[in-house]
Amino acid sequence: MPRIIKTAWGEEDNSANVKNAYHNIKENDVIINLQGQIIGIATHMKARCTATSPGSVHLHNDEKENIWVTGDVIDMGDNTWVITNNTIVK
Repeated sequence: MPRIIKTAWGEEDNSANVKNAYHNIKENDVIINLQGQIIGIATHMKARCTATSPGSVHLHNDEKENIWVTGDVIDMGDNTWVITNNTIVK
C-alpha cells in the first residue's frame, strides 16, 4: 500500500519516494519542511555513512547557518526534498 503524503499547501503525493538523504541529495537541491518552508540548500559537503550513521548532507541558508541533515527525505521532484519524522536536522 503506497503512502499518501499531504503537505500543508494541500498537494498529495500517492507514491511517496522516501529515500536516504546522503545517497540522494545533490549539490544545490532544496530541502523543505512539511509546511513548505525552505530549511536550506545542499552544498557539496557530505559526512560519510558509518556503521552507526546513515550519513549526512550539509546545507546553507540565507542566515549562513551550518545545517546538517541525516535520515529519510521525500523526493518531491524538481530537485526538492521534504524532511520526514525520521530526519535529523542539526
